[in-house]
Amino acid sequence: MRFITNEHREKYSCLFEEYVDIYGKFYPKEALEYIKRHFLKTDFQYGFDVDIVAQVYQYLGIYNKFQDNTYKNFYDFLSSNYNLNQHLLEVASGMFPSFAQMVASKQCIGTVTAIDPDSIIDTLDGIKIIKEPLSPETDISKYDLLYAISPCEALKEIITSANKYEKEFCVLACSCTHLPKELITYRREVFYGEYINYIESIIKETIPHNIEYKIEYTSKFNTPIISTKKRN
Repeated sequence: MRFITNEHREKYSCLFEEYVDIYGKFYPKEALEYIKRHFLKTDFQYGFDVDIVAQVYQYLGIYNKFQDNTYKNFYDFLSSNYNLNQHLLEVASGMFPSFAQMVASKQCIGTVTAIDPDSIIDTLDGIKIIKEPLSPETDISKYDLLYAISPCEALKEIITSANKYEKEFCVLACSCTHLPKELITYRREVFYGEYINYIESIIKETIPHNIEYKIEYTSKFNTPIISTKKRN
């Protein structure tokens, strides 16, 4: 566990106050209260932060000071396995799509679009924001790669849409179990492995013949990375 220094705490607390002054009014009350309550808490641990807090950490530059965090680790995985100088779609990008902005800032060419109905902003430097859910009606033909961090229920739509359009995707899965109700027995605990098996079944049912998939665990994350690539 790594702790933030008092010097950094004072600096980022001031930046956070400015952030709240600008964007606080756009957050749902409960979400803003949660962020305030958990921002730079004593047991602050990089890389294990709830998404709405992590988004603020990235935007304020806190993650730039510490190399071991979810955003950097997932970006490193993405950039090592995919060409990011293309047209990218970040799905379930959250209330404040700062990871999408980070990806866009590292592109030489290409674009990044962030899609999420819960986005609190309409614009952010370097990216396009779509305040809608990814749905079967969403035309993703112009994108080369879909990616996401902990997209929860949107994971199923990422898989089916990407496979429908024969697009590659890369997702860091969330730690939840989003099984449909018809697959949950009354008063039975749902295990994470069951959920991943369910997700794999969707991939197998929809994947085109020219694309292959992986579900892999790495030392950097507590949940698997689920991805596809076109066959050579």
